[in-house]
Amino acid sequence: MKSIFNKKCNVIQEPLRGEASAIPLQILKEYRDFAGISPDAPLCKAPFISMRFNRTGGVTPCCQNYHLDSIMGKGLLEVWKGEAYRTLRRKILDNDLDGQCDFCKTNLLNSDYGNVLASFYDSFEIQDKGYPVYLDFSIDNKCNLRCIMCNGSLSSAHNLAGEKLTAPPIYDEHFLNELETLIPHLEFAIFSGGEPFIIESYYRIWERIFVLNPKLNIVITTNAAILSDRAKEIIERGRCSFNVSIDSLDPQVYESIRVNAGFAKIFENLHYLIDYSRRKGTNLTLAACPMNMNWQTLPELVTFCIREKLNLYFNLVTKPWKVALWALSEKKLREIAGFLQDHLPPQANGVQTDQWLQVQILIQQCLTWANQSGYFQQHPDEFLVPVDEFISTISDYISGDAAFRGSDENDKTKVQIKMDEVLRLLPVAFFTDFFLERLLRIPASRLFSEILNEQCETTADNLCSIYYYARGEKYTQRSFTSQ
Repeated sequence: MKSIFNKKCNVIQEPLRGEASAIPLQILKEYRDFAGISPDAPLCKAPFISMRFNRTGGVTPCCQNYHLDSIMGKGLLEVWKGEAYRTLRRKILDNDLDGQCDFCKTNLLNSDYGNVLASFYDSFEIQDKGYPVYLDFSIDNKCNLRCIMCNGSLSSAHNLAGEKLTAPPIYDEHFLNELETLIPHLEFAIFSGGEPFIIESYYRIWERIFVLNPKLNIVITTNAAILSDRAKEIIERGRCSFNVSIDSLDPQVYESIRVNAGFAKIFENLHYLIDYSRRKGTNLTLAACPMNMNWQTLPELVTFCIREKLNLYFNLVTKPWKVALWALSEKKLREIAGFLQDHLPPQANGVQTDQWLQVQILIQQCLTWANQSGYFQQHPDEFLVPVDEFISTISDYISGDAAFRGSDENDKTKVQIKMDEVLRLLPVAFFTDFFLERLLRIPASRLFSEILNEQCETTADNLCSIYYYARGEKYTQRSFTSQ
């Protein structure tokens, strides 16, 4: 899979440690051959180059990595050079993806190499520079849309009426001043949200970038619903690439997914961004979320991208399960894969375009999900745990944690009530031994904090993603055992 990045960066190198992987060596070899990674290079370069900031102060190397560290009470370089990052780097050098990197591990075990996120970082060179060279900002959930596959964690428009889910003032003037020490060393800065063009702190960061590193390649992930004169003025000062979130070119389908958006305005703004990218020589990618209500409209999107010479990327939708493709039956998933194969646009002179290849990756993913669905449909009760027993086990696990025991009685009561509500939002089919085992691998303090501070629907969605990865891991384990 071709990387979305086209520049090379310098990062910290650490010595290789050997092999400590739960991933079969044959799969590791096949992936390295697929991605063009030499045997002595890290399986993933993200921990050696990247810091991603989330809205609660958490820091990770990529958008799919679990919470790794936090800037709360720490300096940026203290986190970058700290034990959490060093430990993850050592694990990556051992090809060990357990505990932090379920997204890539699941795709590797399923031989779904085109969807291994680590491949996005393959074009970066690793050299000792002492600073991250790629910063990923997702520090605010302020958003104007209520997309059906999103929740209050990433969109403030999903917040309940009268409820304010505000993060502490983490990204304040002190953070921005400290950021100034990193900006001159950057090769890439990526901004998502929420919706970046309505997040005030991003404008303050962009202003600093244009002073300290004016040639920096900036990538902005936007829904393109709001493109004010102020937004146009600031992006015209730099060289910005864009990931534009559009799931369908059918106005009715699009507006049923991107609630509060108007397709006509979106399309107008999209053409401005297309023109901008052509003038500036930057990249524009349409990022679509394949779901059970838009898969039939994807061929039109592919044709549009080929005609306009736009990049195309299909996001993995793991939550909520009611809209996700992976939760469909084996029969339906094979139908979708067949439809996409039959409706691929013809290859010009036999040349496989990048957009065409993206569809092939999606087709392979649907077939992988079909195999998984078929397997678990054939074993409907083999892994199930009684719901009350499942809830009781999680309750005991959280109650035994020091963070829970040290909290006040109101918070304890609130967590117990919300936890029961969260778990009962999930389908009975989720209450399995492999899902329970995966939840018990997450620090109880994190589960406690998540349930206490997030809406029940948001937490249920996040647990849905955890179930997705647990199911994929269980399926591949059973497959390897039966061979």
